[in-house]
Amino acid sequence: MSDEECSPRETLLKTHRKEKKDLQAQIQALKKTASKGDKKKKKEVTDTIAKLELDLTEKQKKELEEFDAKAVLENGVNTCDNSTATAEAEDQCDDEDKPLGPLPIKDGNVSRISKAQKR
Repeated sequence: MSDEECSPRETLLKTHRKEKKDLQAQIQALKKTASKGDKKKKKEVTDTIAKLELDLTEKQKKELEEFDAKAVLENGVNTCDNSTATAEAEDQCDDEDKPLGPLPIKDGNVSRISKAQKR
């Protein structure tokens, strides 16, 4: 799916995911710079990481709020109703990124799929 086919909100969410991925790479690079014996450097790196993560989440939250406010003014419709459809579309696109969770529970027991049932 190209950028032209996505709605503006989906495009914004896509950029947010990319920014988060880039931040994770930057965090890994910062963690590697702190040597194991240097507690002062390690603490500085930890503080820097916490600040970077906080700044990114606040920035992204602010962008989403501004986008929603702008959409409400333009459309005169609350985008919360559309956000569930967008979230469902995101879930369908990002299935390969999600880890497998616990299996569904039936009658209090965790149901497991046998090898024969998988075939």
